[in-house]
Amino acid sequence: MKELVLLAFGVKDYQVERAPGWLDGERFDINAKAPSGRRTSLDDQRSLLRELLTDRFRMTTHRETRQASVYLLVVAKDGLKLTPKEGPGAGTRKGCGHLAGRHLTMESIATVLSRQFSRDVLDRTGLSGKFDFELDWTPDSGPCPGAAEALPSIFTAIQQQLGLKLESAKGPTEFLIIVSCGAPLRKLTSASLTPIGLPRPELTAPRYDFQQSPPMLSTVTLFDIPSQHLPAPIPCAVLAPVQEERLPLCIFLLGAGGTRDSMLELQPVFDGWWAEGAVPRMIVATPTPGLDYYMEDQAGPIRWDSFLAADLLPYLRYTGNAGDTTVVAGISGGGYGALKLAFAHPQIFAAVCAMQPMLEPGLQESDVGPRNRLHHTAGGPPQLIGAARDPALWESNNPANRARANAQQIRNSGLAIYLEAGGRDFLNAHDGAEFLHRVLWDLDISHEYHLVRDADHGGPTMRPRLRAMLSWFASLWSPASMDAAAEAAATVWLQSGMKGKPPAGATTTNAFIRSLRAGVEPFRAKAAESDPTTNRNFGRF
Repeated sequence: MKELVLLAFGVKDYQVERAPGWLDGERFDINAKAPSGRRTSLDDQRSLLRELLTDRFRMTTHRETRQASVYLLVVAKDGLKLTPKEGPGAGTRKGCGHLAGRHLTMESIATVLSRQFSRDVLDRTGLSGKFDFELDWTPDSGPCPGAAEALPSIFTAIQQQLGLKLESAKGPTEFLIIVSCGAPLRKLTSASLTPIGLPRPELTAPRYDFQQSPPMLSTVTLFDIPSQHLPAPIPCAVLAPVQEERLPLCIFLLGAGGTRDSMLELQPVFDGWWAEGAVPRMIVATPTPGLDYYMEDQAGPIRWDSFLAADLLPYLRYTGNAGDTTVVAGISGGGYGALKLAFAHPQIFAAVCAMQPMLEPGLQESDVGPRNRLHHTAGGPPQLIGAARDPALWESNNPANRARANAQQIRNSGLAIYLEAGGRDFLNAHDGAEFLHRVLWDLDISHEYHLVRDADHGGPTMRPRLRAMLSWFASLWSPASMDAAAEAAATVWLQSGMKGKPPAGATTTNAFIRSLRAGVEPFRAKAAESDPTTNRNFGRF
Protein backbone atom coordinates (compact mmCIF):
# COMPACT_ATOMS: atom_id res chain seq x y z
CA MET A 1 0.00 0.00 0.00
CA LYS A 2 2.85 2.37 0.80
CA GLU A 3 4.21 1.76 -2.72
CA LEU A 4 0.90 2.97 -4.18
CA VAL A 5 1.19 6.19 -2.17
CA LEU A 6 4.78 6.77 -3.30
CA LEU A 7 3.85 6.22 -6.94
CA ALA A 8 0.62 8.23 -6.81
CA PHE A 9 2.26 11.32 -5.32
CA GLY A 10 5.75 10.97 -6.80
CA VAL A 11 7.52 11.01 -3.43
CA LYS A 12 10.06 8.86 -1.62
CA ASP A 13 9.40 6.88 1.53
CA TYR A 14 11.12 9.36 3.84
CA GLN A 15 8.94 12.20 2.52
CA VAL A 16 5.70 10.61 3.78
CA GLU A 17 4.62 11.66 7.28
CA ARG A 18 1.80 10.61 9.64
CA ALA A 19 1.04 7.47 7.67
CA PRO A 20 -0.90 4.77 9.58
CA GLY A 21 1.22 1.72 10.37
CA TRP A 22 -0.87 -0.68 8.27
CA LEU A 23 0.15 1.19 5.08
CA ASP A 24 3.49 -0.65 5.17
CA GLY A 25 1.99 -4.14 5.36
CA GLU A 26 -1.25 -4.25 3.38
CA ARG A 27 -1.09 -5.36 -0.27
CA PHE A 28 -3.63 -4.87 -3.06
CA ASP A 29 -3.91 -5.70 -6.75
CA ILE A 30 -5.00 -2.98 -9.15
CA ASN A 31 -6.26 -3.83 -12.64
CA ALA A 32 -6.81 -0.85 -14.92
CA LYS A 33 -7.27 -0.57 -18.66
CA ALA A 34 -6.83 2.57 -20.73
CA PRO A 35 -9.31 3.44 -23.50
CA SER A 36 -8.57 1.63 -26.75
CA GLY A 37 -5.76 3.24 -28.68
CA ARG A 38 -4.80 5.66 -25.92
CA ARG A 39 -1.47 5.63 -24.13
CA THR A 40 -1.33 6.94 -20.59
CA SER A 41 1.56 8.99 -19.32
CA LEU A 42 3.10 8.66 -15.87
CA ASP A 43 1.20 11.78 -14.79
CA ASP A 44 -2.06 10.15 -16.00
CA GLN A 45 -1.31 7.03 -13.96
CA ARG A 46 -0.50 9.06 -10.86
CA SER A 47 -3.70 11.06 -11.19
CA LEU A 48 -5.63 7.80 -11.54
CA LEU A 49 -4.04 6.37 -8.39
CA ARG A 50 -4.72 9.54 -6.40
CA GLU A 51 -8.41 9.29 -7.34
CA LEU A 52 -8.44 5.67 -6.20
CA LEU A 53 -6.81 6.52 -2.85
CA THR A 54 -9.37 9.26 -2.29
CA ASP A 55 -12.35 7.10 -3.28
CA ARG A 56 -11.51 3.79 -1.68
CA PHE A 57 -9.36 4.80 1.28
CA ARG A 58 -10.83 8.27 1.90
CA MET A 59 -7.27 9.58 1.89
CA THR A 60 -6.69 13.29 2.32
CA THR A 61 -3.23 14.84 2.11
CA HIS A 62 -1.36 18.07 1.83
CA ARG A 63 2.22 18.96 0.94
CA GLU A 64 4.55 21.23 2.84
CA THR A 65 8.13 22.29 2.27
CA ARG A 66 10.50 22.97 5.15
CA GLN A 67 14.21 22.95 5.95
CA ALA A 68 15.56 19.47 6.61
CA SER A 69 18.81 17.51 6.46
CA VAL A 70 19.97 16.96 2.87
CA TYR A 71 23.10 15.87 1.00
CA LEU A 72 24.72 18.17 -1.55
CA LEU A 73 26.23 16.34 -4.51
CA VAL A 74 29.51 18.06 -5.45
CA VAL A 75 32.61 17.18 -7.46
CA ALA A 76 35.27 15.51 -5.27
CA LYS A 77 38.67 17.16 -4.85
CA ASP A 78 40.33 14.58 -7.13
CA GLY A 79 38.00 15.50 -9.96
CA LEU A 80 35.10 13.89 -11.79
CA LYS A 81 35.64 10.29 -12.92
CA LEU A 82 32.68 10.22 -15.33
CA THR A 83 32.68 11.31 -18.94
CA PRO A 84 29.64 12.79 -20.70
CA LYS A 85 27.74 10.31 -22.83
CA GLU A 86 24.86 11.60 -24.90
CA GLY A 87 22.32 9.32 -26.49
CA PRO A 88 18.65 8.42 -26.67
CA GLY A 89 16.85 6.81 -23.74
CA ALA A 90 17.71 6.87 -20.08
CA GLY A 91 17.39 4.32 -17.32
CA THR A 92 18.75 2.75 -14.17
CA ARG A 93 19.20 -0.71 -12.73
CA LYS A 94 19.95 -1.70 -9.17
CA GLY A 95 20.74 -4.67 -7.01
CA CYS A 96 22.31 -5.44 -3.67
CA GLY A 97 25.09 -2.89 -3.27
CA HIS A 98 24.93 -2.05 -6.97
CA LEU A 99 23.53 0.89 -8.89
CA ALA A 100 23.96 1.76 -12.56
CA GLY A 101 22.63 4.54 -14.75
CA ARG A 102 22.56 5.28 -18.45
CA HIS A 103 22.29 8.69 -20.11
CA LEU A 104 21.41 10.51 -16.86
CA THR A 105 21.87 14.17 -16.02
CA MET A 106 23.57 15.07 -12.76
CA GLU A 107 20.17 16.12 -11.37
CA SER A 108 18.83 12.65 -12.21
CA ILE A 109 21.88 10.99 -10.65
CA ALA A 110 21.23 13.00 -7.46
CA THR A 111 17.60 11.82 -7.46
CA VAL A 112 18.65 8.19 -7.93
CA LEU A 113 21.17 8.45 -5.09
CA SER A 114 18.58 9.99 -2.77
CA ARG A 115 16.68 6.69 -2.82
CA GLN A 116 19.62 5.13 -0.96
CA PHE A 117 19.26 7.60 1.91
CA SER A 118 16.46 8.97 4.06
CA ARG A 119 16.99 12.50 2.77
CA ASP A 120 17.11 14.47 -0.47
CA VAL A 121 20.31 14.68 -2.55
CA LEU A 122 20.60 18.04 -4.32
CA ASP A 123 22.79 18.54 -7.40
CA ARG A 124 25.41 21.20 -6.73
CA THR A 125 28.02 19.99 -9.26
CA GLY A 126 27.24 22.68 -11.83
CA LEU A 127 27.76 20.06 -14.55
CA SER A 128 25.60 19.78 -17.66
CA GLY A 129 25.22 16.89 -20.06
CA LYS A 130 24.39 13.22 -19.55
CA PHE A 131 26.49 10.46 -18.02
CA ASP A 132 26.69 6.69 -17.64
CA PHE A 133 27.85 5.29 -14.29
CA GLU A 134 28.21 2.13 -12.24
CA LEU A 135 28.50 2.12 -8.47
CA ASP A 136 29.31 -0.82 -6.17
CA TRP A 137 29.48 -0.71 -2.37
CA THR A 138 28.94 -2.73 0.81
CA PRO A 139 25.48 -2.02 2.31
CA ASP A 140 25.18 -1.10 5.99
CA SER A 141 23.55 -4.51 6.56
CA GLY A 142 26.74 -6.30 5.47
CA PRO A 143 28.34 -7.77 2.33
CA CYS A 144 26.01 -8.89 -0.43
CA PRO A 145 25.70 -12.65 -1.12
CA GLY A 146 28.46 -13.82 -3.43
CA ALA A 147 30.52 -10.63 -3.12
CA ALA A 148 34.01 -11.45 -4.41
CA GLU A 149 35.81 -8.74 -2.48
CA ALA A 150 35.33 -6.26 0.31
CA LEU A 151 33.81 -3.05 -1.03
CA PRO A 152 33.79 0.41 0.57
CA SER A 153 30.79 2.18 2.04
CA ILE A 154 28.51 3.99 -0.38
CA PHE A 155 29.99 7.36 0.61
CA THR A 156 33.54 6.23 -0.15
CA ALA A 157 32.42 4.43 -3.32
CA ILE A 158 30.82 7.61 -4.68
CA GLN A 159 34.13 9.43 -4.29
CA GLN A 160 36.39 6.64 -5.55
CA GLN A 161 34.26 5.40 -8.45
CA LEU A 162 32.36 8.52 -9.59
CA GLY A 163 34.59 11.37 -8.47
CA LEU A 164 31.67 12.90 -6.63
CA LYS A 165 31.09 13.65 -2.96
CA LEU A 166 28.11 14.00 -0.61
CA GLU A 167 28.19 16.87 1.87
CA SER A 168 25.71 17.21 4.73
CA ALA A 169 23.66 20.41 4.77
CA LYS A 170 20.22 21.86 5.41
CA GLY A 171 17.93 22.47 2.47
CA PRO A 172 14.30 22.71 1.39
CA THR A 173 12.54 19.33 1.40
CA GLU A 174 8.97 18.62 0.38
CA PHE A 175 6.90 16.34 2.59
CA LEU A 176 3.58 14.61 1.95
CA ILE A 177 1.39 14.79 5.06
CA ILE A 178 -1.33 12.13 5.27
CA VAL A 179 -4.16 13.90 7.08
CA SER A 180 -6.55 10.94 7.06
CA CYS A 181 -6.65 7.44 5.60
CA GLY A 182 -9.21 4.76 6.40
CA ALA A 183 -9.12 1.01 5.79
CA PRO A 184 -11.21 0.16 2.69
CA LEU A 185 -14.25 -1.39 4.30
CA ARG A 186 -16.67 -0.43 1.54
CA LYS A 187 -16.98 -0.09 -2.15
CA LEU A 188 -18.31 3.20 -3.47
CA THR A 189 -21.59 3.22 -5.37
CA SER A 190 -21.51 2.66 -9.10
CA ALA A 191 -22.50 6.28 -9.63
CA SER A 192 -19.38 7.48 -7.88
CA LEU A 193 -17.24 5.22 -10.09
CA THR A 194 -18.31 6.86 -13.36
CA PRO A 195 -15.16 7.24 -15.51
CA ILE A 196 -13.77 10.75 -15.74
CA GLY A 197 -11.39 10.99 -18.69
CA LEU A 198 -9.62 7.75 -17.80
CA PRO A 199 -11.22 4.57 -16.50
CA ARG A 200 -10.99 4.13 -12.76
CA PRO A 201 -8.97 1.10 -11.65
CA GLU A 202 -10.57 -1.91 -10.04
CA LEU A 203 -9.29 -2.69 -6.55
CA THR A 204 -9.22 -6.15 -5.04
CA ALA A 205 -8.09 -7.02 -1.54
CA PRO A 206 -8.50 -10.50 -0.11
CA ARG A 207 -8.59 -9.25 3.47
CA TYR A 208 -11.56 -6.89 3.10
CA ASP A 209 -15.14 -7.45 1.99
CA PHE A 210 -16.15 -4.61 -0.32
CA GLN A 211 -19.90 -4.14 0.07
CA GLN A 212 -22.18 -1.82 -1.90
CA SER A 213 -23.01 1.22 0.24
CA PRO A 214 -23.56 4.95 -0.01
CA PRO A 215 -20.59 7.31 0.20
CA MET A 216 -19.11 7.54 3.67
CA LEU A 217 -19.94 10.44 5.95
CA SER A 218 -16.72 9.92 7.88
CA THR A 219 -13.16 8.67 7.68
CA VAL A 220 -11.25 6.29 9.93
CA THR A 221 -7.52 6.92 10.26
CA LEU A 222 -5.33 4.18 11.73
CA PHE A 223 -1.93 4.95 13.21
CA ASP A 224 0.52 3.88 15.91
CA ILE A 225 1.83 6.36 18.46
CA PRO A 226 5.01 5.74 20.49
CA SER A 227 5.21 6.89 24.09
CA GLN A 228 7.76 7.13 26.84
CA HIS A 229 4.95 6.19 29.24
CA LEU A 230 4.21 2.74 27.76
CA PRO A 231 6.47 -0.16 26.73
CA ALA A 232 5.36 -0.26 23.06
CA PRO A 233 3.68 1.99 20.48
CA ILE A 234 -0.11 2.05 20.86
CA PRO A 235 -2.37 1.34 17.84
CA CYS A 236 -5.04 4.02 17.57
CA ALA A 237 -7.98 4.93 15.35
CA VAL A 238 -9.61 8.30 14.71
CA LEU A 239 -13.15 8.49 13.37
CA ALA A 240 -14.00 11.92 12.01
CA PRO A 241 -16.93 13.33 10.05
CA VAL A 242 -16.08 14.53 6.55
CA GLN A 243 -16.31 18.27 7.12
CA GLU A 244 -13.89 21.10 7.54
CA GLU A 245 -15.10 22.94 10.64
CA ARG A 246 -13.39 22.28 13.93
CA LEU A 247 -15.24 19.76 16.09
CA PRO A 248 -15.15 18.63 19.72
CA LEU A 249 -12.67 15.85 20.44
CA CYS A 250 -13.80 12.70 22.25
CA ILE A 251 -11.29 10.22 23.68
CA PHE A 252 -13.28 6.98 23.54
CA LEU A 253 -11.91 4.15 25.71
CA LEU A 254 -12.87 0.51 25.19
CA GLY A 255 -12.94 -2.35 27.64
CA ALA A 256 -10.56 -5.28 27.93
CA GLY A 257 -10.01 -6.95 24.57
CA GLY A 258 -11.25 -3.93 22.60
CA THR A 259 -9.11 -2.74 19.70
CA ARG A 260 -9.00 0.21 17.36
CA ASP A 261 -10.71 -2.01 14.75
CA SER A 262 -13.89 -1.50 16.76
CA MET A 263 -14.05 1.98 15.25
CA LEU A 264 -14.20 0.43 11.78
CA GLU A 265 -17.21 -1.60 12.92
CA LEU A 266 -18.82 1.42 14.58
CA GLN A 267 -18.21 3.74 11.63
CA PRO A 268 -21.55 3.01 9.89
CA VAL A 269 -23.33 3.29 13.26
CA PHE A 270 -21.89 6.76 13.88
CA ASP A 271 -22.60 7.73 10.27
CA GLY A 272 -26.26 6.82 10.79
CA TRP A 273 -26.53 8.70 14.07
CA TRP A 274 -24.86 11.78 12.60
CA ALA A 275 -27.11 11.68 9.54
CA GLU A 276 -30.16 11.54 11.84
CA GLY A 277 -28.82 14.29 14.08
CA ALA A 278 -29.20 11.91 17.04
CA VAL A 279 -25.59 12.34 18.21
CA PRO A 280 -23.52 15.53 17.94
CA ARG A 281 -20.68 15.45 15.42
CA MET A 282 -17.29 15.01 17.01
CA ILE A 283 -13.84 13.56 16.36
CA VAL A 284 -13.63 10.19 18.12
CA ALA A 285 -10.18 8.78 18.99
CA THR A 286 -9.73 5.23 20.29
CA PRO A 287 -6.50 3.54 21.43
CA THR A 288 -6.07 -0.23 21.74
CA PRO A 289 -5.67 -0.89 25.49
CA GLY A 290 -4.82 -4.58 25.47
CA LEU A 291 -5.19 -5.91 29.01
CA ASP A 292 -3.45 -2.98 30.70
CA TYR A 293 -6.75 -1.84 32.24
CA TYR A 294 -5.63 1.78 31.73
CA MET A 295 -3.39 1.36 34.77
CA GLU A 296 -1.24 4.25 35.94
CA ASP A 297 1.78 2.85 37.80
CA GLN A 298 4.21 5.66 38.56
CA ALA A 299 6.83 3.12 39.67
CA GLY A 300 6.51 0.92 36.57
CA PRO A 301 6.52 1.07 32.77
CA ILE A 302 2.71 1.21 32.32
CA ARG A 303 1.31 4.73 32.76
CA TRP A 304 -1.88 5.07 30.77
CA ASP A 305 -3.10 8.32 32.33
CA SER A 306 0.20 9.95 31.37
CA PHE A 307 0.01 8.54 27.83
CA LEU A 308 -3.55 9.75 27.26
CA ALA A 309 -3.09 13.21 28.75
CA ALA A 310 0.50 13.97 27.74
CA ASP A 311 0.97 12.03 24.48
CA LEU A 312 -2.27 11.11 22.71
CA LEU A 313 -4.23 14.28 23.38
CA PRO A 314 -1.49 16.72 22.24
CA TYR A 315 -0.84 14.53 19.17
CA LEU A 316 -4.50 14.62 18.18
CA ARG A 317 -4.67 18.37 18.65
CA TYR A 318 -1.57 18.85 16.49
CA THR A 319 -2.56 16.51 13.67
CA GLY A 320 -6.34 16.82 13.59
CA ASN A 321 -9.05 19.44 13.26
CA ALA A 322 -10.18 19.36 16.88
CA GLY A 323 -11.83 22.37 18.47
CA ASP A 324 -11.30 23.65 21.99
CA THR A 325 -13.68 21.18 23.67
CA THR A 326 -12.35 17.79 24.81
CA VAL A 327 -14.39 15.04 26.44
CA VAL A 328 -13.63 11.46 27.45
CA ALA A 329 -16.01 8.51 27.35
CA GLY A 330 -15.66 4.81 27.95
CA ILE A 331 -17.40 1.45 28.16
CA SER A 332 -16.76 -1.20 30.86
CA GLY A 333 -13.02 -1.10 31.62
CA GLY A 334 -12.86 1.95 29.37
CA GLY A 335 -15.49 3.63 31.56
CA TYR A 336 -13.24 2.97 34.56
CA GLY A 337 -10.32 4.46 32.62
CA ALA A 338 -12.34 7.50 31.52
CA LEU A 339 -13.52 8.32 35.04
CA LYS A 340 -10.14 8.07 36.70
CA LEU A 341 -8.51 10.09 33.90
CA ALA A 342 -11.09 12.88 34.08
CA PHE A 343 -11.05 12.99 37.89
CA ALA A 344 -7.25 13.28 37.84
CA HIS A 345 -7.27 16.01 35.14
CA PRO A 346 -10.60 17.85 35.44
CA GLN A 347 -9.05 20.97 33.95
CA ILE A 348 -8.47 19.18 30.62
CA PHE A 349 -11.92 17.72 30.00
CA ALA A 350 -15.30 19.42 29.67
CA ALA A 351 -17.16 16.17 30.36
CA VAL A 352 -16.76 12.48 31.13
CA CYS A 353 -19.23 9.70 30.28
CA ALA A 354 -18.99 6.16 31.63
CA MET A 355 -21.22 3.34 30.42
CA GLN A 356 -21.34 0.23 32.66
CA PRO A 357 -17.89 1.19 34.10
CA MET A 358 -16.04 -1.75 35.62
CA LEU A 359 -15.85 -0.28 39.12
CA GLU A 360 -15.38 -2.05 42.44
CA PRO A 361 -17.32 -0.61 45.40
CA GLY A 362 -14.95 0.54 48.10
CA LEU A 363 -12.23 3.01 48.97
CA GLN A 364 -9.76 0.45 50.27
CA GLU A 365 -8.82 -2.77 48.50
CA SER A 366 -10.04 -4.78 51.49
CA ASP A 367 -13.54 -3.31 51.04
CA VAL A 368 -14.05 -5.32 47.84
CA GLY A 369 -15.64 -8.75 48.34
CA PRO A 370 -15.84 -11.80 46.04
CA ARG A 371 -19.12 -10.54 44.55
CA ASN A 372 -17.26 -7.66 42.95
CA ARG A 373 -14.18 -9.56 41.77
CA LEU A 374 -15.94 -11.68 39.12
CA HIS A 375 -14.33 -9.68 36.32
CA HIS A 376 -10.87 -10.70 37.54
CA THR A 377 -11.31 -13.98 35.66
CA ALA A 378 -10.91 -12.05 32.37
CA GLY A 379 -7.34 -11.15 33.27
CA GLY A 380 -5.43 -7.92 33.52
CA PRO A 381 -2.20 -6.59 35.01
CA PRO A 382 -1.55 -8.74 38.12
CA GLN A 383 -0.59 -5.69 40.18
CA LEU A 384 -4.13 -4.31 39.62
CA ILE A 385 -6.32 -7.37 38.91
CA GLY A 386 -6.15 -10.63 40.85
CA ALA A 387 -5.56 -12.03 44.31
CA ALA A 388 -1.97 -10.76 44.57
CA ARG A 389 -2.61 -7.19 43.45
CA ASP A 390 -1.00 -4.17 45.07
CA PRO A 391 -3.57 -2.53 47.39
CA ALA A 392 -1.88 0.88 47.24
CA LEU A 393 -1.78 0.81 43.44
CA TRP A 394 -5.45 -0.22 43.24
CA GLU A 395 -6.45 2.55 45.64
CA SER A 396 -4.46 5.19 43.73
CA ASN A 397 -6.22 4.22 40.48
CA ASN A 398 -9.69 3.97 42.05
CA PRO A 399 -11.96 6.68 40.51
CA ALA A 400 -13.78 7.12 43.83
CA ASN A 401 -10.52 7.92 45.62
CA ARG A 402 -9.50 10.30 42.85
CA ALA A 403 -12.84 12.09 43.15
CA ARG A 404 -12.31 12.46 46.89
CA ALA A 405 -8.75 13.72 46.43
CA ASN A 406 -9.67 16.28 43.74
CA ALA A 407 -13.23 17.14 44.76
CA GLN A 408 -12.68 20.89 44.91
CA GLN A 409 -10.89 20.95 41.54
CA ILE A 410 -13.69 18.92 39.98
CA ARG A 411 -16.35 21.26 41.33
CA ASN A 412 -14.42 24.37 40.26
CA SER A 413 -13.73 23.02 36.77
CA GLY A 414 -17.41 22.44 36.01
CA LEU A 415 -16.62 18.92 34.77
CA ALA A 416 -19.87 17.39 33.55
CA ILE A 417 -20.28 13.75 34.61
CA TYR A 418 -22.54 11.06 33.11
CA LEU A 419 -22.67 7.69 34.84
CA GLU A 420 -24.82 4.70 33.93
CA ALA A 421 -25.04 0.98 34.57
CA GLY A 422 -27.35 -1.93 33.80
CA GLY A 423 -29.60 -3.14 36.60
CA ARG A 424 -28.83 -6.81 35.82
CA ASP A 425 -25.09 -6.56 35.14
CA PHE A 426 -23.77 -10.15 35.25
CA LEU A 427 -20.42 -8.86 36.56
CA ASN A 428 -22.15 -6.75 39.24
CA ALA A 429 -20.52 -3.64 37.82
CA HIS A 430 -23.68 -1.74 38.80
CA ASP A 431 -22.55 -2.08 42.45
CA GLY A 432 -19.47 -0.01 41.67
CA ALA A 433 -21.47 2.55 39.69
CA GLU A 434 -23.93 2.96 42.56
CA PHE A 435 -21.04 3.31 45.01
CA LEU A 436 -19.40 6.03 42.91
CA HIS A 437 -22.77 7.78 42.56
CA ARG A 438 -23.03 7.93 46.35
CA VAL A 439 -19.43 9.12 46.71
CA LEU A 440 -20.09 11.95 44.24
CA TRP A 441 -23.35 12.76 46.05
CA ASP A 442 -21.56 12.96 49.40
CA LEU A 443 -18.86 15.16 47.83
CA ASP A 444 -21.59 17.47 46.48
CA ILE A 445 -20.29 16.95 42.94
CA SER A 446 -22.97 17.44 40.29
CA HIS A 447 -23.51 14.45 37.99
CA GLU A 448 -26.14 12.56 36.03
CA TYR A 449 -26.76 8.92 36.98
CA HIS A 450 -28.84 6.22 35.28
CA LEU A 451 -29.51 2.69 36.47
CA VAL A 452 -30.98 1.11 33.33
CA ARG A 453 -33.74 -1.32 34.25
CA ASP A 454 -32.99 -4.97 33.35
CA ALA A 455 -29.95 -4.01 31.22
CA ASP A 456 -26.91 -6.29 31.34
CA HIS A 457 -23.16 -5.88 30.79
CA GLY A 458 -23.57 -5.88 27.01
CA GLY A 459 -26.34 -7.39 24.94
CA PRO A 460 -29.15 -5.73 22.95
CA THR A 461 -29.28 -2.61 25.13
CA MET A 462 -25.69 -1.66 24.25
CA ARG A 463 -26.33 0.40 21.10
CA PRO A 464 -29.31 2.36 22.49
CA ARG A 465 -27.39 3.10 25.68
CA LEU A 466 -24.30 4.18 23.74
CA ARG A 467 -26.46 6.47 21.63
CA ALA A 468 -28.09 7.93 24.75
CA MET A 469 -24.71 8.53 26.37
CA LEU A 470 -23.21 10.26 23.34
CA SER A 471 -26.36 12.30 22.67
CA TRP A 472 -26.01 13.64 26.23
CA PHE A 473 -23.04 15.65 24.98
CA ALA A 474 -25.46 17.65 22.84
CA SER A 475 -27.18 18.92 25.99
CA LEU A 476 -23.83 20.43 27.01
CA TRP A 477 -22.83 21.90 23.66
CA SER A 478 -26.29 22.92 22.44
CA PRO A 479 -28.60 23.41 25.44
CA ALA A 480 -32.31 23.88 24.81
CA SER A 481 -32.98 27.37 23.52
CA MET A 482 -34.96 29.74 25.69
CA ASP A 483 -38.39 30.94 24.53
CA ALA A 484 -37.75 34.68 24.70
CA ALA A 485 -41.43 35.58 24.31
CA ALA A 486 -42.50 33.23 27.10
CA GLU A 487 -39.70 34.53 29.36
CA ALA A 488 -40.77 38.14 28.76
CA ALA A 489 -44.46 37.39 29.41
CA ALA A 490 -43.64 35.44 32.59
CA THR A 491 -41.41 38.28 33.84
CA VAL A 492 -44.23 40.83 33.40
CA TRP A 493 -46.68 38.53 35.18
CA LEU A 494 -44.29 37.94 38.09
CA GLN A 495 -43.58 41.65 38.46
CA SER A 496 -47.33 42.25 38.71
CA GLY A 497 -47.46 40.04 41.77
CA MET A 498 -48.79 37.12 39.71
CA LYS A 499 -52.14 38.80 39.20
CA GLY A 500 -54.56 37.12 36.86
CA LYS A 501 -54.11 33.96 34.84
CA PRO A 502 -50.45 33.04 34.22
CA PRO A 503 -49.31 33.36 30.58
CA ALA A 504 -49.01 30.15 28.58
CA GLY A 505 -45.85 28.27 29.53
CA ALA A 506 -44.99 30.63 32.38
CA THR A 507 -44.32 27.84 34.86
CA THR A 508 -41.66 26.33 32.52
CA THR A 509 -39.58 29.53 32.26
CA ASN A 510 -36.31 30.42 33.95
CA ALA A 511 -37.96 33.57 35.28
CA PHE A 512 -40.55 31.53 37.17
CA ILE A 513 -38.07 29.12 38.74
CA ARG A 514 -35.80 32.02 39.76
CA SER A 515 -38.77 33.60 41.47
CA LEU A 516 -39.57 30.43 43.39
CA ARG A 517 -35.93 30.06 44.47
CA ALA A 518 -35.81 33.66 45.67
CA GLY A 519 -38.92 33.06 47.74
CA VAL A 520 -37.37 30.06 49.46
CA GLU A 521 -34.03 31.76 50.22
CA PRO A 522 -35.02 33.29 53.59
CA PHE A 523 -36.18 29.87 54.80
CA ARG A 524 -33.01 28.26 53.47
CA ALA A 525 -30.83 30.76 55.33
CA LYS A 526 -32.76 30.13 58.55
CA ALA A 527 -32.41 26.36 58.16
CA ALA A 528 -28.68 26.70 57.46
CA GLU A 529 -28.16 28.27 60.90
CA SER A 530 -28.82 24.89 62.51
CA ASP A 531 -28.04 22.60 59.57
CA PRO A 532 -25.09 23.75 57.42
CA THR A 533 -25.80 21.00 54.89
CA THR A 534 -28.82 23.05 53.75
CA ASN A 535 -26.49 25.06 51.52
CA ARG A 536 -25.19 21.95 49.81
CA ASN A 537 -26.63 20.83 46.51
CA PHE A 538 -27.02 17.26 47.80
CA GLY A 539 -28.03 16.38 51.33
CA ARG A 540 -26.22 14.03 53.68
CA PHE A 541 -27.98 10.85 54.79
